[in-house]
Amino acid sequence: MNGMTYKGYAARVEFDAEDHIFVGHIIGIRDIVGFHGKTVNELENSFQEAVDGYLSAVKHLVNGQTNRTPASSLSASAPKSMRLLPPPQNQQVKA
Repeated sequence: MNGMTYKGYAARVEFDAEDHIFVGHIIGIRDIVGFHGKTVNELENSFQEAVDGYLSAVKHLVNGQTNRTPASSLSASAPKSMRLLPPPQNQQVKA
């Protein structure tokens, strides 16, 4: 296995000899997303679930607009921007 990619995201995989499992992390994103499996098939399925879960979480965090893309798809000349989100309404504390 040379590498794993899914929906434009790539993974770094290592073997944990102590636990006898493959452990991987999605690379090229600003967050830490890990996955694991005892077999290559489990590892591939776990990786795909991790990517799908990451995309779903990001979509919900930014009000339905996915703005995190794989680093490999970003151009060095692409403009950088920051999006400010309103604070959640349910965090008001009543005394």
